[in-house]
Amino acid sequence: IINTSMTFYLGIGVLTAVGTWIFTEIGGLSLFNISQGSRDTAVNIVLIAGGLAILKWPSTGLGQALDGLQRYAENNLYKGFGRLLGVGLSIAAALLGYPLELIFLFQSIDLILSSVFQYRLLRILQPDWYLNPLRFDLETFRMIFGYSAWMLLNQLASLLVYQTDRIILGLFLPVSSLTVYHVATMPFKIIKQLNSLYHSALLPVISSEDAQSGRAALDRFIYLLSRYTNAFIAPLAILGFFLSEPFIRVWMGADFVQYAWIAEVACLAQLLRLSNATLGQVCYGTGKVNRLTSIAVTTAILNVFLGVWWVQVFGVAGVVFSTIAASLISIPLQYVLVF
Repeated sequence: IINTSMTFYLGIGVLTAVGTWIFTEIGGLSLFNISQGSRDTAVNIVLIAGGLAILKWPSTGLGQALDGLQRYAENNLYKGFGRLLGVGLSIAAALLGYPLELIFLFQSIDLILSSVFQYRLLRILQPDWYLNPLRFDLETFRMIFGYSAWMLLNQLASLLVYQTDRIILGLFLPVSSLTVYHVATMPFKIIKQLNSLYHSALLPVISSEDAQSGRAALDRFIYLLSRYTNAFIAPLAILGFFLSEPFIRVWMGADFVQYAWIAEVACLAQLLRLSNATLGQVCYGTGKVNRLTSIAVTTAILNVFLGVWWVQVFGVAGVVFSTIAASLISIPLQYVLVF
């Protein structure tokens, strides 16, 4: 199963890398508001990102395999260590005046390190297993694809929600707006990442509860876990609201404080956006992902349309608000259509 999944992910990574190369070769970057002097650097960075995709997708498979073996602590530890090292090296490279391409590569070093550590740990846990694309099995792929296809669609929907914002900004605003977007959404993303960490160990518990006790016990589990989730998120969202301005002032200086209000609104929106996060985990744990994914894809497409419209009205704030709006719309849909 692991080799089949890893081979599939490797294939997606190679296709992504080839697609990225073709995109740059046909002049796709000319669609974005990139100055002529920065065009060569942008091409190099995009090509590096495409090359890293060959490693990124298999790394996702390794992480999922470790999560399936309930090795959450080690998996997150490797990711966290690599991320801290990547951030530290990229900051040092920027201070030393290294080229942007090298800074970007340093920033992505966590992907390289975590992949090596994840592979090594998986070999320790499964001594008889080793990565061999030739062991890809079509029947095994068909068996897991019924569930994995919906999960893949769900990930693509998440990609549409959170990554197309940058593409929309690059199409309609100067590339410098990406810096404003990154700064303004950082508190929002920190809360989201903490929530993801909180939910990372729930899937096996939910699956076990559903298998052993049925829907009635699962409903009680949802009720209690939703209360705990909201009790966890509410203080973080409120702290994010009050600390966004001083955080941005210390981090980026007074010039960026004017965008703190975007971060404050986004943090408060997390109170509602993550209020039903437990339902998503329950759907994954019980295998009921079809309707949830359909809602995710629908709201992701809506986010793109709203982002294109609102960025021309509100600027950088438009893509942030479109993401919030699409997420909030999904909440009643999940309660009505999924549960």
